[in-house]
Amino acid sequence: MRILEGVRLATEQMRSQKLKSFFSLLGVIVGVMFLIVVVSIVEGMDRYVRGTFSERLIGVNTVTVLRNPGDEIAASPEQRRAWARAPRLTFDDLDLLRERVTYPAIAGAESDTRGEIESEFGRKVENVTIHAVSAEIFEIRNLEVARGRAFSRQEAEQGAPVVVLGQSTADVLFEAIDPIDKRVRIRGFPHQVIGVLAERGSFLGISLDNTAYAPTHSQVQRMIGPPGTIERIQFKAETPELVVPI
Repeated sequence: MRILEGVRLATEQMRSQKLKSFFSLLGVIVGVMFLIVVVSIVEGMDRYVRGTFSERLIGVNTVTVLRNPGDEIAASPEQRRAWARAPRLTFDDLDLLRERVTYPAIAGAESDTRGEIESEFGRKVENVTIHAVSAEIFEIRNLEVARGRAFSRQEAEQGAPVVVLGQSTADVLFEAIDPIDKRVRIRGFPHQVIGVLAERGSFLGISLDNTAYAPTHSQVQRMIGPPGTIERIQFKAETPELVVPI
């Protein structure tokens, strides 16, 4: 009887250990699968954000120079006062930086505001993101012109009254009518439409097509800040390797 009892106890222990081993192995498998899923999701989001920034916003080889270094909303009152005393960026700063950059790159100026645009037919679009940019910004920000053309560097420097519209802005203002060479008013100032951007979609729920791009030195630039000043300077290096974090 003692022998049989010993065999029975040994058999039960083996069964119990097998069950424990099975559940331990199952836990490891589930944990590994969960980790793989999480890593795949994170990598997918990273590729999406990088792709969106590179194709629709700014590339990973782009550097932005700002007057203020941080988020004004999250900044303390002391930081905001210090930033308010900082000198504004100017076109002279842009020219100086172009001279000082030693690696292959292009540079441009950009400022923006929001406002209403009205077509010569009386149709209006409100809350349009209106940019005043130098001609290089079209290349720096990967802005593809689907119809018409972008303005030249000479037009930007002369402040020519021309504008390139975003896709949805052009659709609302002109519907089925070809917008090229038509007239619009940006906050009351007349501009000639010379181009329409390719559709860019949205990012984080914000439309990238309700936009308009006018030259620097134009009336749009004067709406945004004092004469001769700009909000941002954008640099685009030839390759991402030339951009070194500091």
